[in-house]
Amino acid sequence: ALAAHLLGRPVKCTLTREQSLLMHAKRHPIRVEATAGCDADGKLTALRVRMVGDSGPYASVGMKVLERAAGHASGPYVFPNIDVEAVAVRTNNPVCGAFRGFGANQAQFA
Repeated sequence: ALAAHLLGRPVKCTLTREQSLLMHAKRHPIRVEATAGCDADGKLTALRVRMVGDSGPYASVGMKVLERAAGHASGPYVFPNIDVEAVAVRTNNPVCGAFRGFGANQAQFA
């Protein structure tokens, strides 16, 4: 905005991929440990998931991200028994930002 004001015309900022990685917020990293069980026929019977989400150093949407991740922990599968525990922690890592589908992507990748 300052450059446009000083120049009196529209300006465009185009970042390289490296600059973008350095400057933009990233997704909330979540450590996921999952254990699944099945019966003798191979039918899924149980899922146990433990998640620890890195919320960075400041107040953020970390808890909401973990809520979404916990809700998507079983993916597209039906488990008659499921146990999910998700904890958000504050760290000295860089600040994270919200993205479309936040939380779901981290859980589905695991």
